[in-house]
Parts: sequence; C-alpha cells; structure tokens
Amino acid sequence: MMRRPLIVWVALPTESALLACDLPANDERADYLRATLTETPEGLVATPFPVQDSSMMLPLARADCLIIREPYAPAAKAGSACVIVRLDT
Repeated sequence: MMRRPLIVWVALPTESALLACDLPANDERADYLRATLTETPEGLVATPFPVQDSSMMLPLARADCLIIREPYAPAAKAGSACVIVRLDT
C-alpha cells in the first residue's frame, strides 16, 4: 500500500512596497521575482534582479524578498505599488 505525501499549504505574510524599475506585463503564470529591499523615506522599495532564470542561485541567496506578480498583471511603472513576501527571518 502506497501512502500519499502530506501537503500543507502555508499562507506567507505579504506587505506592500514600491517598484524600483518598470516591469513588463505578465503572462498566464504567477511570477515570484527575486528582489532586494531598501528602506527609503517614501517606504520600502523592491528592486528585482535583472535575470530571473530559475537556475540562478546567487540572486536567490542575495534576495531580501519576492515580488508577487499575478497572472496577466499589466505592465507596472517604477514607483508603483507591488506586493512582496520578505525572505529574511
């Protein structure tokens, strides 16, 4: 008898930040962009790494947060609000 693995979904806390650069419109998949986070007088600013390929481990190791981009999200301008998940503990 084979046992099915137990899958547990955990909702991570999100917060708002400002984009440091323009982002193109998103396709049919949700994207989680690796980014650095900077505190400014205007609030938190998220700067995505220029290359987001899944094989890029160094940007993941250096990332402070993930920018969440919903499927079919329209293009976003620098300075606009975005949703992030912090990676620090």
